[in-house]
Amino acid sequence: MARAGYWQEAVELSRTAVDLAREAGDPIWLARTLATTAEVLTHDGHHEQAVGFAQAAAELARTLKDPGRRVTALTGVARALRRAGCRDQAEGVGREAVNAARTLKDPGQRVKALTSTVRKCWDILDGRVLLAEALDIGPLQEVVACLPDIAPETVELLARLMTPERPGADPGHTAKAGQRQDTGLDTTTRRR
Repeated sequence: MARAGYWQEAVELSRTAVDLAREAGDPIWLARTLATTAEVLTHDGHHEQAVGFAQAAAELARTLKDPGRRVTALTGVARALRRAGCRDQAEGVGREAVNAARTLKDPGQRVKALTSTVRKCWDILDGRVLLAEALDIGPLQEVVACLPDIAPETVELLARLMTPERPGADPGHTAKAGQRQDTGLDTTTRRR
């Protein structure tokens, strides 16, 4: 609803979702719902309330034993705090999310958690450093998918490096105007 511009309805629905999550007693659902509600409240101009919801979500997220779920919840909190204008708090919570991601045993899940956090908090965390860390861990496709958002100038370079050199081939034919045609990656826009 919020994305469609129905802010007041989204606020009301978010508050109802928080009440339902509290009733259900599921801390994972409640932490994520509180963070989402905080984001909706910032869009509707209720920054103080948003910060309260985000701080409650952060407290709850810190209690989650599963590091993957903790990363997801803390990332949502960091994004909500940033949107509410609390950049320092957002950076701190974002670093907590990154640290939680680093505790994941499975390398694929660790990379997925790091890249997800980078995508959502690219402007408060050092996204390039975190992408390099993720690249060092593995799977390449998760990191490459983040490049248009975090380091758009690298997409064309990557395309050139991955294109086999053939005699008489035009070296720029695979990456024209910031786009790699066979992957659909577009570096001319940046998602927020």
